[in-house]
Amino acid sequence: MAGAVAVVEAVVRLEEVFAESARAALDRCKARINLYVGDVKGVNPSDPKNVLGLHPVDQNGTQG
Repeated sequence: MAGAVAVVEAVVRLEEVFAESARAALDRCKARINLYVGDVKGVNPSDPKNVLGLHPVDQNGTQG
């Protein structure tokens, strides 16, 4: 029975390590995309044109 518990604990730890590495890889991917596209700005509720969705913006804050 102790062997089964050890196996379950090992599997749980592997899942934690995989989740951490996947999260780190996703953060690296987001940073790389941000370098090429720029920050993403959501909809502005006070916009009179009522533009919906996400639009890339350049470093000056304008849509490029």
